[in-house]
Amino acid sequence: MPQSIHNFKIKIDYLSDRAEIITALAHWYHAQWGYLNPSRQIEDVIEKIKSHLGPEKIPTTFRAHYQNTLFGSAGLTQHDMETPMQFSPWLAGVYVDRPYRRQGIGSALVHRVIEEVGSMGITRLYLFTPDQEPFYARLGWTRLEQAEVRNTSVIIMLFVLKPK
Repeated sequence: MPQSIHNFKIKIDYLSDRAEIITALAHWYHAQWGYLNPSRQIEDVIEKIKSHLGPEKIPTTFRAHYQNTLFGSAGLTQHDMETPMQFSPWLAGVYVDRPYRRQGIGSALVHRVIEEVGSMGITRLYLFTPDQEPFYARLGWTRLEQAEVRNTSVIIMLFVLKPK
């Protein structure tokens, strides 16, 4: 069911339903987070996204869209970069295209990933962020620790789901 976000409606579903948009996502991700892995080429990003197409499993990716307009995406993965192995699964790659930011799309994507892990019976979800701690804190995430990922200071955060 589409959600109203200001003057347009969005739908959030699995990226596997529209795999042809992988290249667009790869360019977004590479532009946004390429500094975290400078040796990674755009082709590597495309291959990684292709490995995250399974619905109702980890890893997976969701897309936010309306008709033919792609607004953003968010993923669910076992481990994100060189994150602590005792923490899993991870919310990763939350991205909203610049013209559509600050309209609730990022929050909707995060909530969709939380809903997905809840349906799997998972009660803890992690993320790391170099600069968006206040955004995630507003959504109910708590700070676990500060860490370093590829020479970048990040905050590892936790979301605890209520068991069903």
